[in-house]
Amino acid sequence: MNDFLNVLQSLQLPFALIPVLHFTGDQAIMKSFKNGRIMQGVAWFLSVVVIGINMFFVVEYVSKIPPNAGYYILIALVLLFYVTFLLFLVYLALGFTFLDIFKFLRRPEPIPYEIQEDTDDNTNSAMSPD
Repeated sequence: MNDFLNVLQSLQLPFALIPVLHFTGDQAIMKSFKNGRIMQGVAWFLSVVVIGINMFFVVEYVSKIPPNAGYYILIALVLLFYVTFLLFLVYLALGFTFLDIFKFLRRPEPIPYEIQEDTDDNTNSAMSPD
């Protein structure tokens, strides 16, 4: 059970890591705290190494499953879907546009981020007894 949980966690790691790398490199979100190009490059490289090592352990775990064609077909289909989705996440995170010819793969329009400030009128009117 411990090996299975380790494999499961290693499969979930990219879904947390890739968005964090994207957000920390986005000027609109991070402003002056945005990672520089060198830091982004190092972070992406290390992420690829860690995800690659995790995929190696997944393959090792799957190879220990008793031989059964049904299991291997199911695992191959799930891993194909998984890797395709990870590549799509990387495509979005790095800002590529070469797949924009397909309407369903286009990047959504960014929502402008505005800081809203409290006004005294709203807080005073909510506090005053009428």
